[in-house]
Amino acid sequence: MKKIIFLVLILSSVLSEAQNFEVSAGANLNRFFSYQSEESHFRKDFESDFGYSFGFGISGLTQKRFNPKFYLHYDHIEGYLYTGDGGLGGSYYTSADVERNEISIHAYLFNVTAIKKIDLCFGLSAGYSIHSVANGEKYSFNITQGSNSSTIDNDSVQINKNWSFSFIGSLQYPININESISLAPKYSFHLGLTNTFQYLESSVTSMKHIAELVFIYKLK
Repeated sequence: MKKIIFLVLILSSVLSEAQNFEVSAGANLNRFFSYQSEESHFRKDFESDFGYSFGFGISGLTQKRFNPKFYLHYDHIEGYLYTGDGGLGGSYYTSADVERNEISIHAYLFNVTAIKKIDLCFGLSAGYSIHSVANGEKYSFNITQGSNSSTIDNDSVQINKNWSFSFIGSLQYPININESISLAPKYSFHLGLTNTFQYLESSVTSMKHIAELVFIYKLK
């Protein structure tokens, strides 16, 4: 929690230098996935699910073309995962329904305005899970020790990791309401760069699609 408070203080400290203040809210579609291909005895299965997102941010910190944009974001994501592996001597798998509540800092470091005022933004995100739940099963079988099955109840095995890092990109189209206020539909894409879980049969990360409506207030 101290890390989250520290991140909030950093974002607040640069608010006085920003030209725009933004508030966003919407829905997300999350899917866990693994880069590892299904070869030999390895198997995987993932199912997407919907969640919700909201946040606030600042932009217009500089007058340069690629001026940075920063967001403090909250995401509630859900999804199902299955990873299994084995061989002649045995087999093992993990299956679970997962919910994660994450707070993250989005740093859009490359921002350009394309055709007809469409804002294209690319950057990186650092997220921290403030609450996670996983319910499912871990199973293993060995020809010498037999089978062993344990229930994952309310994340009792703690397969969720706290920190996550992602590549992020977004499209945003501001619509001016008056001189100070704009509304913008926004689509953003988040591709996980680090493992979201531990104690699985493969490295697993997250991919999110987020659709939001953004309220933009011009500070200067």
